[in-house]
Amino acid sequence: APWEDGVGSPEAALVREARSHGLHLQCKDLERRAVFEFLEADDPETINEDWLCYAEVASELPVRATVDWAPCWVPADAVPYHRMPVDDAVWYPPFLEGKRLAGRFSFSGRTLLSCAMWELGAAEAADLLGTDAAPLHASKA
Repeated sequence: APWEDGVGSPEAALVREARSHGLHLQCKDLERRAVFEFLEADDPETINEDWLCYAEVASELPVRATVDWAPCWVPADAVPYHRMPVDDAVWYPPFLEGKRLAGRFSFSGRTLLSCAMWELGAAEAADLLGTDAAPLHASKA
């Protein structure tokens, strides 16, 4: 199956996109960690987004800026939430702690109207993320 060899997987798409920004990831080093649904309450015609979020579990990767992207590593206690979408301050901390998560965020424009987020048990993680119950790797920040 294409998902088993990584060719048609979301991981492979992430690796390709990251490479276009100068970040060289490998599918084997990515861990599915969260799935979120984002709803736009102010525009019911807007297509809602579902995100599958990953943690890179190998050693810290070198990053380089491109015309479109200026990445940098920051300590977990110095994440610049004030410069990020408001929902990031909700889900980043438990994500960076290594938790497997699911959630729904409802927005009106850039205003967060409501959110629900929960930690996934092993069975839920296997079902929603396609992961087994193996222990998570420690996060690098």
